[in-house]
Amino acid sequence: MKVPRHLIDIDLMLLVIVIGSVASVIVPKMLSPADPVKVKWAEGDIRSGLPAALESFRRDNGDFPSTWQGLDALVKPPAGGPGSGKSWNGPYVNRPEAVLDPWGSPYVYVYPGIKNTGGYDLASLGADRKAGRDDIKNWGF
Repeated sequence: MKVPRHLIDIDLMLLVIVIGSVASVIVPKMLSPADPVKVKWAEGDIRSGLPAALESFRRDNGDFPSTWQGLDALVKPPAGGPGSGKSWNGPYVNRPEAVLDPWGSPYVYVYPGIKNTGGYDLASLGADRKAGRDDIKNWGF
């Protein structure tokens, strides 16, 4: 016995509606804002944890690490520039992962700063790992 064509069309339409309904519930949850605990963690790193480590580095070495040296200079002695001599007294962070944000990406560090012209710029690109939308930064607090 052959199934009428209009019944197949109705079945397909119902399937599309069900899939669309499920997607409308799941997709927003996947694209929801970052986990608030991770955001607070990154804010803490940017407001106090990393600035304290950078200040200790500056006190020992006479200047902050350069952009080229990056935050890795807080973990191991850099090859050149501030901290490359005997004055490096680190590591300046408790664990090497401290230079990574809660989403596993390196913090963005620029010295001398572009936004903080008297110091350095420090930021996390956030959960989306892209500049602009959910960044956490040390300017504009």
